[in-house]
Amino acid sequence: MNSLDSRVIGFGDCYSKKMSDVGNVKYQLIAAAGIDMPIEEDTFKIKVRKRSASDKMAQGVVVQISGNKVTPAKVELLTGQTVFWAVEKAPGISITDRRLVGNTG
Repeated sequence: MNSLDSRVIGFGDCYSKKMSDVGNVKYQLIAAAGIDMPIEEDTFKIKVRKRSASDKMAQGVVVQISGNKVTPAKVELLTGQTVFWAVEKAPGISITDRRLVGNTG
């Protein structure tokens, strides 16, 4: 398991990313080559806002992936927090920033 690489992850794997840029990011699950799995275009969204001096650093957020379903579908974080994607049931997927796959709507 490589928690720093989201190119092909599957059953029981996880991926983590420390969020350092302020803004809204849409992520999409993409099935690995040869895997037949329906994928929705807007799988999940992360809103990151700048942590102020008065904000305490919070724990990371866990996002669960089961098939093509992601729970929760939206999360809000402060800069510096980490999101952990945990794959419960998925045959081989990548977690991809929508800006890398074209139109982000």
